[in-house]
Amino acid sequence: PEARDLAELVRPDLESRGVQVFSLSAVTREGLRAFTYAVAEEVRRHRAAQPRPEATRVVLRPVAVDDSGFTVEPGAEGSYRVRGAKPERWVRQTDFSNPEAVGYLADRLARIGVEDELVKRGAEPGCVVRIGEIEFEWQPTLYAGEEFVPGSRGEDHRLETTSRTRAAERLAARKARRRLPGQAGDGPETAVDETRPGSGEARAEAGDLPDQDESGDTDRDQT
Repeated sequence: PEARDLAELVRPDLESRGVQVFSLSAVTREGLRAFTYAVAEEVRRHRAAQPRPEATRVVLRPVAVDDSGFTVEPGAEGSYRVRGAKPERWVRQTDFSNPEAVGYLADRLARIGVEDELVKRGAEPGCVVRIGEIEFEWQPTLYAGEEFVPGSRGEDHRLETTSRTRAAERLAARKARRRLPGQAGDGPETAVDETRPGSGEARAEAGDLPDQDESGDTDRDQT
């Protein structure tokens, strides 16, 4: 009762100031419903007075990642540093205790042009090359500076030769081997015919020996 009397005493003064007064009782819950509605109404008016927020359109633009490029930078004491997403990732993925894996890494680096760029930069066999956390002595492959054509796994075209001896070259080599001693130079050339029976006997090529008459004697100058 004393609290109610005190509230009624100050109510006129507060209401004259524009303050809404609610008499509440925590024991009997008197006045709680009216107070709750009043607070909700006040919140509604406050929200209505706020400026309407503009809808923000979120645009996601993925940044293109160029992992195909690389750079070769000269270092101290004739070393070189290769930087690039692909070479560094390939080095991290390589088991350097596996010779086949190391060879495969070399093929991949050659395919994207790392070896050609090292050659252009003046790298020499045996110089130190660093890729990521790995450094090694660079030994150029046989196809460095040429078009690279990878083969099947387990095959290494660097150890294969693509040169073929032509037929004319083979014939000239055989004639050189068959040339009889003492007849080198511009003199008559005598060769062994291996394609006819009785091979092993020397025969004179046409036009290399003097003409003979029908009796088999060599023409002589009668003068």
